[in-house]
Amino acid sequence: MANGSWCAIVPMGKNGQKKIGAVLVQGGGIAGVQASLDLANAGFKVYLVEREAAIGGMMSHLDKTFPTGDCATCIVSPKLVECARNLNIEILTMSELTDLQGEPGHFRATIRRYPRYVDETRCNGCSECTNACPVQIPDHFDRELGQRKAIAKHYAQATPNIFGILKNGHSPCKVACPANVNIQGYVQLIKKKEYAKAVNLIRERNPLAAICGRICTHPCEAKCTRGKADDAVAIRLLKRFASDQEVEMLASGRLTLPPEKTPPAGARKVAVIGAGPAGLTVANDLADKGFAVTVYEAQPAAGGMLRYGIPEYRLPKKVLDHEVELIRRKGVRFVYNCRVGQDPTIEKLRQEHEAVFIGAGVTQGRRLGVEGENKSGVLQGVDFLRHAADKSSRPEVKARVVVIGGGNVAVDVARTALRLGARTVEMVSLEQRPEMPAYPEEVQATLHEGIKITNGWGPLRILGNGSVTGIELRRCTRVFDESKRFSPLYDEQQRLTREADQIITAIGQTSDETFVSHVGAQTQGRYFQADPVTLQTSLAGVFAGGDAVSGPKSVIEAVAAGQRAAESIERYLTGKDVTTQRFESTVKPVPEDLLPALADVEEKPRARAGELPVEQRLGTFLEVETGLTEEQALAETQRCLNCALCSECKECVEACKQNAIDHLMGERTVELEVGAVLLTTGFEEFDARRKGEFGWGRYPNVVTSVQFERMLSAAGPFEGHIVRLSDRRAAKRVAWIQCVGSRDSRCGNEYCSSICCMASTKQAMVAQDHTPGLEATIFYMTASAISRASPRGLSRCRGR
Repeated sequence: MANGSWCAIVPMGKNGQKKIGAVLVQGGGIAGVQASLDLANAGFKVYLVEREAAIGGMMSHLDKTFPTGDCATCIVSPKLVECARNLNIEILTMSELTDLQGEPGHFRATIRRYPRYVDETRCNGCSECTNACPVQIPDHFDRELGQRKAIAKHYAQATPNIFGILKNGHSPCKVACPANVNIQGYVQLIKKKEYAKAVNLIRERNPLAAICGRICTHPCEAKCTRGKADDAVAIRLLKRFASDQEVEMLASGRLTLPPEKTPPAGARKVAVIGAGPAGLTVANDLADKGFAVTVYEAQPAAGGMLRYGIPEYRLPKKVLDHEVELIRRKGVRFVYNCRVGQDPTIEKLRQEHEAVFIGAGVTQGRRLGVEGENKSGVLQGVDFLRHAADKSSRPEVKARVVVIGGGNVAVDVARTALRLGARTVEMVSLEQRPEMPAYPEEVQATLHEGIKITNGWGPLRILGNGSVTGIELRRCTRVFDESKRFSPLYDEQQRLTREADQIITAIGQTSDETFVSHVGAQTQGRYFQADPVTLQTSLAGVFAGGDAVSGPKSVIEAVAAGQRAAESIERYLTGKDVTTQRFESTVKPVPEDLLPALADVEEKPRARAGELPVEQRLGTFLEVETGLTEEQALAETQRCLNCALCSECKECVEACKQNAIDHLMGERTVELEVGAVLLTTGFEEFDARRKGEFGWGRYPNVVTSVQFERMLSAAGPFEGHIVRLSDRRAAKRVAWIQCVGSRDSRCGNEYCSSICCMASTKQAMVAQDHTPGLEATIFYMTASAISRASPRGLSRCRGR
């Protein structure tokens, strides 16, 4: 092999055509390894193709060989090393032969190469990535008896000496999140106490981490796999915990604010109308991409309904100010007290900027449309909350307040009125309690504070001579029709009167019709019409998203719209296709059959946040929810089942000094020209669940033969100790049941496997060596072991 090149034998065919002097060996078990060595030493080029991440096959799982009793690793490891060093052998792991065309001597083999997510040419096997990885998952090499990191090698002597990452897709919580926040990733970082990193990971998809940690509707929790076993992981509370830790680190000097930036020279200009959650997200993302962003806001400060619609007892202003400041430091310019449509006009903005995003939100309340609505003492809920947010001009609240509505705004109005001095507050809702659109936890908090909720009644007319004295209600018998459309029916014969000094209506919100008309884009009612994928309006270069398009939705949905709009604007301004290969197309759900099994999940209580006592809430706007303690948060992270395996927290990326980690690595196909193919694919393990009468998967102390091999191995999960999985105590009596899955026409295997008797005999002997005094019993139909290998334990076997 001169100059390190491989040499090949080039035989001739019958017709004189040269045959290809290369061989493909499919299967990297001991047979494939030995065949590859023999062929390579004979001068052939060998492609050793193995589906797993390392060669060695089943022999690398064994504790001892049979009948000699030698260490299996000691036997196979030298061959693996020789195979890796042989210049005539090219090892293709994570690979599989998918197609073969041609004829003997001239084959074209198609090989599918699955992603390892680690560059094989860069990885030096240092294991720093494994040390940094926070994710513990069941180890399939140990047949789920032990744990491994999401990035690891199969075992210490694995060949090639290259690490790999296990991924199943993206976890249900990430898929359910409208903004596709990497929830599993930040939960794992919290588990490592890497709180700042956890918040930064959240902000990759949601710049309002601390805000959503308090008021997010957490649709992710509804899809949490853990919730099918006991309770969903407290995802929102963990987000808040990490964000609060960031603030504490900033206050203590352990962390500093990022430096202020300015847009690069010649940066392309983008205007954002509205500093609500959608507008803030667009500004944040485009500033990260190097655009010069100016946000035009009609109010004196940023936040939109976050500032002027959500009371401080739920979202303190200092939390909002912190998030806005982080966005401003990225070079975003804010122009306050600026109502677009008056000065500047939309035409002027389009002339001065290359793209415009409209995130103006829904700022006006809906009217009841009943008699007496114009009386003194009738207020709009949205206006009431806006004035209540300004400490210098809070509205006067009367003694008896009735709030009309059953949504979150109505709840906020009622609880705010109570804090501003109302003696009694009552909510009147068309919906029955289970149907109320307000979040259940907010309804419970309302009741806990002594506010009465009257369900199933709607306003008929407001009473009073000039000023409000009460309200007459009528029974609502149906809120929605068969197609789930809002279509209330009333029983006019059932009436109810409530005395009141003040009526506050909170039955919904809508956009500013004057502004919508001024823009001139196509609309659907009072909302802008935008492409559902790109969010582009009918005006060139003008995009819209959030409540301005959808109507009132949640904060996280507005953030998601901002994410989509920012991606579209960046593509639009850089000349890329705005419709294809978008971020959302990269989100791949974990297949249902690959989600963690729940049968063995140990029940653990979900963390509950503390709350301010009721007596301390009245007359103040102190935050009610106090969050999790560090002890609670760390315990809660342990409840995550790591559905996706790898969490993509990027800790391995930071730890790898070789820059070998590539989380975007994809599947690829290679073609090889070979003269012959050798199949050494080994065997498939029988799925013991198909023989339910033996209880594998239901009874913890029933294991398969391969699981028992890993139990016997000194390098296995129990370091060679034979234990009962039910209590991890030493096993004293072990029974082997033969012919499970073979000699059975119901399982499709009518033949004898020819190996089980010898394997069980070996295992019984080794088990007795490991545990003196262990009783080993083998239940069999016919003993097919080689006669010279009859073990001392065979005298204890019983036939059936």
